[in-house]
Amino acid sequence: MNVSLYEDRHERVLGIYPNSYGFGFALMQGALTLIDKGMVKIKPACNTTAMTKIKELIDKYEPERVILEDFQANRLGKSARIKQLIRSLLSYLKAKDIPASQYSREQIRLVFAIWNANSRYEIAEVIARNIPKLKMLFYDKPKYPKSEVYQSGLFDAVSICICHYYLTT
Repeated sequence: MNVSLYEDRHERVLGIYPNSYGFGFALMQGALTLIDKGMVKIKPACNTTAMTKIKELIDKYEPERVILEDFQANRLGKSARIKQLIRSLLSYLKAKDIPASQYSREQIRLVFAIWNANSRYEIAEVIARNIPKLKMLFYDKPKYPKSEVYQSGLFDAVSICICHYYLTT
């Protein structure tokens, strides 16, 4: 990936990607500048616990913007629990006056098409090749097409942040 603008000119964003394991997060300041990242496991699945953990991250990092997936634009739906979590998070951000941006899987694929990456796995592969902090966390290709790997939420959080930077700069 080549970014023509200096990374420090970009706003600090927190990408949050809820999934069946909990959620992945990425704090970034530019398309290639990963400040912090992680997977937060929520077991049993509980939106109250997830919101508490997400609020802690927002308080800790004080991002200028939070980036989320636009689940309404996707053909394949998210679970009702994840949709409600994203709605709750958007309401919380609005009340706290923290800007939020949402990007669809289609927008993410369009951004990563530059590197011939179409699937979630191929997108994660491009990210792992270009952000050294993520190389060791890259995972083997899932055996089944729609299966989800624990670390995929982290790479999904990074992908929505990268999508944000490429579509707004």
